[in-house]
Amino acid sequence: MNPVLESRAAGAQERVRMFVAVPLPASLLDKVTQVQRRLQAHPDATPVRWVRPEQVHLTLKFLGNVAGDDLPRLGEALASACAGLNAFELGLAGLGCFPNTGNPRVVWIGITGAVTQLDALQRRVEQALRGFGDHAEEARAFHPHLTLGRVNAHGNEGRRLGDLLARERVPELGAWPVCQVDLVRSELSPQGARHTVFHSLPLSAGIGIVNRGEENSCIQGGT
Repeated sequence: MNPVLESRAAGAQERVRMFVAVPLPASLLDKVTQVQRRLQAHPDATPVRWVRPEQVHLTLKFLGNVAGDDLPRLGEALASACAGLNAFELGLAGLGCFPNTGNPRVVWIGITGAVTQLDALQRRVEQALRGFGDHAEEARAFHPHLTLGRVNAHGNEGRRLGDLLARERVPELGAWPVCQVDLVRSELSPQGARHTVFHSLPLSAGIGIVNRGEENSCIQGGT
């Protein structure tokens, strides 16, 4: 059992809001922010509440509230889901919204690259963490994306925003090596959610993470 995870959870009776995600390097977050600013400058994008850069991530599973006493088992289950999986590369490109451009509720950037490996990772996480948290399992198929903003608009206002999103083009912003999965705590407040990485898992026993400037790169053999 991870001693840090165990010490944080020991004797904890509170419920903590958790999710599992893939982090992005700072250089790509900067490019995502540039896309947000470009859209934000358009008058039809005023109904969008934009996600702060430090909160942008690729969600694999939202757990909702997890009992503090369950956190050690949760960490072990996530480690089991990640065991034996190799690192892979993803990219960012494309712009869209959920559920559709006629009624946009969420604005997103799409995921490219090794999406088959990403799907396999997400399925393992979904299965391993079944039973943790109070969030109902998603009935929809996994659709990898980065949430840029959430929309508070209906009728014509929403349709104008949808038309804007349909016209805008986001070319390939870059790629990054996915070599870790984060278990993240999300604390809600009037100022918005604050995310704290609770535990990080490598995707392979033979893969380590090295920091080169502002970038995280995968290396063989650990650090």
